Amino acid sequence: MSNKTFVYLYTVVLFGLTFLFVRRLFENIKTGDYDYLKLGLNLGIIIVLILKIVRLGKIENQKTDS
Repeated sequence: MSNKTFVYLYTVVLFGLTFLFVRRLFENIKTGDYDYLKLGLNLGIIIVLILKIVRLGKIENQKTDS
């Protein structure tokens, strides 16, 4: 698979994980019971995905159509 395909797949996964993170965060704010481990792990995975998308995007942008 090409880098462009991975960028699109990672973006879809990032959207899903961000949605789940925000939903869990709002539930924790309502109840006042924070699960820091789940929130931290989810946020860590989101950050890793963002870095992967940026790295693959840079690689794709440096390619020239020859």
